[in-house]
Amino acid sequence: MRLRALRSAAALAAVFAVAVPAAALGAGPPDGPPPAGGPSGAPGQTGPVRSVTLITGDRVLFTEDGDEVSVVSVQQPVERRGISWMRTWDDSGVSVLPSDALPLVAAGRLDERLFHITTLVDQGLTDDEQDDLRLIVTDGADDAEGVGIFGTATLPEVAEIETSLPDLGMQSVSVPRSDTPEFWSELTAQPTTFADSAEKLWLDGRVQASLDVSVPLVGAPEAWEAGYTGAGVRVAVLDTGYDAEHPDLAGRVVAEESFVEGLPVQDGNGHGTHVAGTIAGTGAASDGSYRGVAPDAELMIGRVLDDGGGGFESEIIAGMEWAAEEGAQVVNMSLGGGAYGDDDPMVVTLNSLSETHGTLFVTAAGNYGARGSVGSPAVADASLAVGSTTKQDERSDFSSQGPRPWDFGLKPEIAAPGTDITAAGAAGAGSDYLTMSGTSMAAPHVAGAAAIVAQAHPEAAGEELKSRLVGSAQPLADISVHAQGAGRLDVARAAAQQLRAEPAALGIGRLAWPHDPAEPTIRTVTYHNPTQDDVELTLSVAVDGPHDIVALEAETVVVPAHGSADVDVRITPSSEVTGEYTGRVIAEAGEDRLVTPLSVHVEPAAYDVSVEVTDSAGEPSDGLLIVQDRATGASNIVYASDGPSARLYAGEYRVIGFGIRFQDGEQEAETTAMALDSFTVEPGAALRLSGQDGQPVEIGIEGTDDLAQNLGSVILESTVVPELATGIQADAVRENLVIPSGAVPDLEYHYSGFWGVPWASATVLGDDGFTLGWALEQSIEGFDLSTTGTVVDVTQLAPEDFPDLTGMIPLIADTEYVFDDAHHAALVESSKRHGAELVLSHNYIEDLSVLPVVQVFHPNDIERLLSRLETGLRDVSVTLTSQSPVGYHLADSVFDGLSAEATDWRFDPAELAEVESVQNHPLGSGREWTPVAYTIDGGISFAVESPRRTPHRRTDYFSADVEWATVTSLGHDEETGEGYAELETVFEARPAGPNPAHGIWVGPLGPSLPTVRYSAEGLVPPVFRRDDVLTVEVPMFGDSEPRNIAYPHEVDTGSTVLEQDGAEIGRSDSAGRGSFRLPASSDGWFELSATGVRDADWWPISTEVQADWRFQSSPAEAGTIAAPRLLDVRYGLELDQTNSAAAGTPVGGSVTVGAAEGDSPVTELALSYSLDDGATWHEAATQQEGEAWTVEIPAAAEGEHVSLRVAAEDESGHAVTETIIRAYAVR
Repeated sequence: MRLRALRSAAALAAVFAVAVPAAALGAGPPDGPPPAGGPSGAPGQTGPVRSVTLITGDRVLFTEDGDEVSVVSVQQPVERRGISWMRTWDDSGVSVLPSDALPLVAAGRLDERLFHITTLVDQGLTDDEQDDLRLIVTDGADDAEGVGIFGTATLPEVAEIETSLPDLGMQSVSVPRSDTPEFWSELTAQPTTFADSAEKLWLDGRVQASLDVSVPLVGAPEAWEAGYTGAGVRVAVLDTGYDAEHPDLAGRVVAEESFVEGLPVQDGNGHGTHVAGTIAGTGAASDGSYRGVAPDAELMIGRVLDDGGGGFESEIIAGMEWAAEEGAQVVNMSLGGGAYGDDDPMVVTLNSLSETHGTLFVTAAGNYGARGSVGSPAVADASLAVGSTTKQDERSDFSSQGPRPWDFGLKPEIAAPGTDITAAGAAGAGSDYLTMSGTSMAAPHVAGAAAIVAQAHPEAAGEELKSRLVGSAQPLADISVHAQGAGRLDVARAAAQQLRAEPAALGIGRLAWPHDPAEPTIRTVTYHNPTQDDVELTLSVAVDGPHDIVALEAETVVVPAHGSADVDVRITPSSEVTGEYTGRVIAEAGEDRLVTPLSVHVEPAAYDVSVEVTDSAGEPSDGLLIVQDRATGASNIVYASDGPSARLYAGEYRVIGFGIRFQDGEQEAETTAMALDSFTVEPGAALRLSGQDGQPVEIGIEGTDDLAQNLGSVILESTVVPELATGIQADAVRENLVIPSGAVPDLEYHYSGFWGVPWASATVLGDDGFTLGWALEQSIEGFDLSTTGTVVDVTQLAPEDFPDLTGMIPLIADTEYVFDDAHHAALVESSKRHGAELVLSHNYIEDLSVLPVVQVFHPNDIERLLSRLETGLRDVSVTLTSQSPVGYHLADSVFDGLSAEATDWRFDPAELAEVESVQNHPLGSGREWTPVAYTIDGGISFAVESPRRTPHRRTDYFSADVEWATVTSLGHDEETGEGYAELETVFEARPAGPNPAHGIWVGPLGPSLPTVRYSAEGLVPPVFRRDDVLTVEVPMFGDSEPRNIAYPHEVDTGSTVLEQDGAEIGRSDSAGRGSFRLPASSDGWFELSATGVRDADWWPISTEVQADWRFQSSPAEAGTIAAPRLLDVRYGLELDQTNSAAAGTPVGGSVTVGAAEGDSPVTELALSYSLDDGATWHEAATQQEGEAWTVEIPAAAEGEHVSLRVAAEDESGHAVTETIIRAYAVR
């Protein structure tokens, strides 16, 4: 077929995935929660590729560009090869959902955050930052003992119980990231574990820590004058601990406990000390100026956050339980994370403990600022969520606002000062007091006030304390109820006022469509009067909203002495008055005033839409569909496995998605792409996706029959509103179908994949023979052999029972003990001893050095093979190839609908770009699945996986006129997944036909000046000047290819120094990196010196490097970037693919010196070498030939290392001296 040039697609900047929404309504609140990160997939990366391992064991590679997270690739462990995964996206971040997890997520059994890459990155739960995966298991048992929680008998062996909270029906468990494949397999395979024991698995997420004027502002001094200082009231502070030596907290702490493993209660952050001082600081260090709100309250300090201000939800939950059980009447939680629903573990815990113990939890609303962004646990019904105001009674810009996203509930209920709050500072702060801002500072004002109110009303439990604080608040003008609730805290009124109203707030939330004015919604406010006199209250209601739908049943009410009186609040919705309404019910009697905030969302027309997905055989199928509002561009995901219907707002939608047929509930066998340009949601609407309407998709390379697709994917991406795209990706699996759609403007359908000669193929011979799917041979160095033999099942054989296996092929197909590696390894050893040439295995085997092990994970194919063995048909042909001689990186697109072209992805090699590729490996051998990303006019789309054994030479083919880039490393840390040495090529489009060869890690390796590097500003030179600042980002351990960017590693040490005329301008303790402020408008010559040391087992050469440059620089136009002329040494030596030389043989080759800017030719070059790591140097022969110098380095003995030094200068005086210690080894 033709290879179409891929046109510009602005929306592809968002092609890397979103969180899956909890609800399926097509339009949520006008403003949603804050993005966890910006739209992912922006072109350009500011750092190396990192990884996060999912609960399934799949490793997601990503990069960061500012706040944006871009998924580069998904790497699967060998035992999960063939399990497909899907991604979806919008402006909330990026998610990757493996297909075998989809049904559990759809059923509400798995926390969606476990697959939300942006959330995991933002919380620091990446492989290089967190050694294990932390989970919270909530109880699915019916009994009160909580025995359904994992016990030691059912918990997968690789997991460890961190915290057990049986009273709350929860356990926290940890799983080493390297063991997640085994954990997932056991978790989903055995009915005695997850299926029957647990209600849901949650991510044990990380939660972050979210007075001289503020304390008087809320009325604390008046309460003190009345004798209320919080005396005798216990307030727990769950935070970063406290400074036990701070004078303001001396004698105030009555109990303390740390729930952060390995950390004492002593505050190493300062946040907890500040919060505790705001609540109950005595002001001793300031002569009373910075007293807390309740200076005589008793503090209980529970450390639940680390020195970075973060903590796991399970640690916080344990602290909550401790505080409540140890008698805290008030608990301050100046912390929070994302809010995900009523069944969030922290929400469930808070509500439960509040009911059981009568504890009031005062919580910070959060610092996101946007509507609908109040965090957890502040969203809990029982919590008293606190927004922040300034000392001028204005809303703090950062203060999170309601409503609660999933039900439009009212949060926060109250506000307090949180901007520029001065309170106690922890040791090391440099002062006894610090000034901080945040809802973290607002919450302790309310917690201190709660202590005062508890002292004034000693009979009051948590619910009453909440109602007294909220009811006495001072409403602030021009601030939404969703930002301040009832109003700003007034502790003096709260302590003095005897009357109270319950509930504290009328968070009526969503009133579901349809609406009947004849059936109004009634809520009751109960007024309590503990005094000896009847009190008559004057009632009023003020509501902000498009219609007057809220009314009171009475204008006055008499509340009897020592009694109560009810007042009904009537909400009369109708189809004509939909929308949001907020306001307050005010009850007044003399000086008394009770405020009850309210909010209600009258839902616009919404209907249950019948959803049915079937496969090509007409059988019910799973599916993942995106419905996109054509008017607003807002999108939501509908799981076909959710059930028969999804609830959507009335209107016109575009629908895109995939039907998915699984084999044995796990392996994806068929995907069906569909797109509807317009789907009307109205009464009786039905959404049907039938694979029987699909047309098969042809994928392949013309003129080849020995190639196989290693990884392929299809992407549907839709834009109905500019800059607001949504989309979904699925694997290109065995059977791919497309349902023709007709014209769908701004719809893009993409295919990408990698093809090559497979490392292993296995074919069952004879009648009705077939190819064994997903056959993999994954040793480091690989094998080259072809054999045919009779299969013998040795799975259950004892070592002494093995027959002679000469000419035979032993099969290991243990379906019960998938991870019994010792047992399987013993079978491989026995097979070798009895003459086997290779092994077929359905099971994961770690040691691949004994025999070639061809792992076959396709369950149906293994069942077919076992069935044939019973009939005597046993012959299998196996071919192993250590390295594919070719690699095809393919990408193509169809636009504006699923036309006939969408079923034809056949590529003509003559229309592809051809590149001879070389990749060296200084350790001698390696194996990786290299992400090769492609981009369409600057917007990253995705990456195909290119399996490589290194070192290698092969011919690579790329779709022409498409920009491609490679991300590679010399290996990965098995525990963290971090690459040992990572290198990225700059995106480059090549024309069809032969192109220049390209090398990766071709030595010698040392300081390099690539043509550009990635930064938050886009592509910039490695050294550039803007105004009077020189920025240096030089790869110190790179190769000589100018479009390769080698990234630093954490083991690197070194320095970077800038001088002028011998005087030091600045110094950095980073190898090749620094930012230096030059003398104002300075002009002239500068000297830049960079050193680097890389001491690591995986880096045997170029262990120490140095580059010294002399260059001229002048100020450029204000605000622009200017790259000074730095000379770059590039080698072309005759080394082997381990970057080594043969013993006893001189090394010839060439050295060239290039520069990023200018055309002044290099006129002088000298090359020296050393055989004693730079102690002594010898001059090598050089001869200029055009722009290069031919060189010859004398022979060295086996085992020696040769160090190199090049000194070069151009005719205008620019110079470089580059030294590489142990530039190459001699073998």
